[in-house]
Amino acid sequence: MKILYCLKKTALLLLLFFLSLGFKLHSQTIIKGHISDEETGEDLIGASIKIKDSKYGCVTDFNGDFKLNTNINLPFSIEVSYIGYNQKIIALKNNESLKIELSSTDMQLDAVEVIGGISKKLKESPLSIQSMDINDIKQTSATDFYEGLSHMKGVDMTSASLGFRVINTRGFNSTSPVRSLQIIDGVDNASPGLNFALGNFLGASELDLMKVEIVSGASSAFYGPNAFNGVISMQTKDPFLFPGFSASIKTGSRLLNEYAIRYAEVFKDKNGNDKFAYKFNLFYMNANDWEATNDNSVEGSEKKIARNEDGRIVAEWYTDDRNPGGYDAVNRYGDENLNIIQNNVIYSPSGNIDQQALWQIPGALQWHRTGYWEKDIVDYNTENLKAALGLHYKIRDDIELSTSSNFGTGTTVYQGDNRFSLRDIKFFQNKIELKKENDFFVRVYATHEDAGNSYDAVLTAFLMQDAAASNARWEQLYQNYWKENIADKVRGLAPNITLSNNGDWIDLLTGNVIDPHPWEPGWQVPVEWQEMYQTLGQNYDSLYLWHQQTAQCANTATPPGFSGEQTLDFFQPGTKRFDSLKNSIISKAAFEEGGSKIVDKSALYHIHAEKIFDKEYGKITIGANARLYTPKSEGSLFSDTNGTKIYNLEGGIYSGFEKKLLADHLIFKSSIRIDKNQNFDILPSPAISFIYNIND
Repeated sequence: MKILYCLKKTALLLLLFFLSLGFKLHSQTIIKGHISDEETGEDLIGASIKIKDSKYGCVTDFNGDFKLNTNINLPFSIEVSYIGYNQKIIALKNNESLKIELSSTDMQLDAVEVIGGISKKLKESPLSIQSMDINDIKQTSATDFYEGLSHMKGVDMTSASLGFRVINTRGFNSTSPVRSLQIIDGVDNASPGLNFALGNFLGASELDLMKVEIVSGASSAFYGPNAFNGVISMQTKDPFLFPGFSASIKTGSRLLNEYAIRYAEVFKDKNGNDKFAYKFNLFYMNANDWEATNDNSVEGSEKKIARNEDGRIVAEWYTDDRNPGGYDAVNRYGDENLNIIQNNVIYSPSGNIDQQALWQIPGALQWHRTGYWEKDIVDYNTENLKAALGLHYKIRDDIELSTSSNFGTGTTVYQGDNRFSLRDIKFFQNKIELKKENDFFVRVYATHEDAGNSYDAVLTAFLMQDAAASNARWEQLYQNYWKENIADKVRGLAPNITLSNNGDWIDLLTGNVIDPHPWEPGWQVPVEWQEMYQTLGQNYDSLYLWHQQTAQCANTATPPGFSGEQTLDFFQPGTKRFDSLKNSIISKAAFEEGGSKIVDKSALYHIHAEKIFDKEYGKITIGANARLYTPKSEGSLFSDTNGTKIYNLEGGIYSGFEKKLLADHLIFKSSIRIDKNQNFDILPSPAISFIYNIND
């Protein structure tokens, strides 16, 4: 027993020995520390710490602290790096707590300033500026950065469709923001034909966006005459500072799919300095757009009153969806055309309703053409494809030559004076620029637009109705059918009411002259009108059915040999003849060929130069720009038919002065800009400001 006890004790001791040995062999080395800016002492968040020649590393937290666990035994060296700072290599012999300070590099200072929210330059600006930096763009709760701009103070967004969102500032909400300026890297993003930006249709991909600034209010003195309401300025990523590959995928409701990739690469010279860089962006989005199916009556459609020559009310009726003869719906086009209320058959020469004629079609009062719903006319398959290529070459460390090409195409819905289906619209934009930061730049760019297969949805509906029957013919058919088939049925609802020779309405039971008042469901009428109006009100379903029968007759082709204008059957949505007619109309130019297609091959050409003189007595800025518009629409947007060519030239010069006083606490700024458009007088835009900085 003693031998067995000794063996168990020996085995236990051996087991404890090997366990302790294994623990020692696999023990971890823990390195802790703090990283900060050498000059300001600011904590550096996200700084990288890596054991040299190994795969082990970590990053600092929000307080600039880090903790590195490794099974590599000391001594070893760690590499400490951070964007915009010089890298540091530190040799470690023990695991004592480290306090590391990094020094910033001159080359990266501008990038750090831009990335880190509102820069010092913005803080010193006299304008009301809000900024969305690279981190805000990534963290926005909206579907994309452009929609996220609507969360900023004083910014309104109008969503005409998924592919067309419009930014407005200072309360001037419009789907055509011609008084707002949208620029990307200094380039106007406006459509040459429409003269305003189509949202972000030809904008920057979110992956390539570094910062967005919103200038609220008039800024003509700083940005030119188009910046009357405000400026949306976007800045993309410099490939020298942001090389590498990135990609994103987004999905959402309405079958939304969004894909984006960005790739940038830097090439160095033999001395290891950055020399050439390029970047490439590709973006694609598609979705089933919102369908415009608002069947409410248009604003102002409530009640209409007609009086005779004596001023007495002879008819009063609703014109909204309570009217059995139809109404003008918001998203139904073609039903705006209505009947006899605008026809001299009913109106007397003095412009008032002719009661004798009205008695021929009692109960009809007002009717509307059938019309077409927008969903039957418009393409709701929204798509947007954008591609961009940028080439950057450093002539010297501080002078850069760059060129870029941007292409955008797609399909969306645009809300202007009418509803437009923008199909296969294309934009081409090319730029070349020579610049030296805080010294000078010369920028030249051109934007070309092609409306593709775009068309006017409202005009398309009108033309499709006209293809079946003209408005005048349709109204004639409607009125004739009502006279011959419906009028006696309506009179039969109130047999005691008749019309005298002098045009007065007479109640045969009492002999009293009465004013006619049409049906109104639930309408409480005076006693002398009671029989006629209560009867009509109680037979609303009959009136509605009779109008439906009459409209069906007016929408039916006239038989062969019938006198008068020949008509065709109504082109019913969903049929081959409907699709054939629609495709024929939208493929013909709106003016010259009698269709609804929008022709727009407009272009704009722009040159801009600026020079800064930084002297002891202050900073002086001078600059000038010129722009040439060449609209080309074949009459669909502009009066450029029969060989007429339109062009528009505008230009401007500007100068500014800036002086810092009182140890840079007080900043004085002044500027003057003078613009001239060939169609307008010279427009000066002066500005002067004093900015006092209480503290940093």
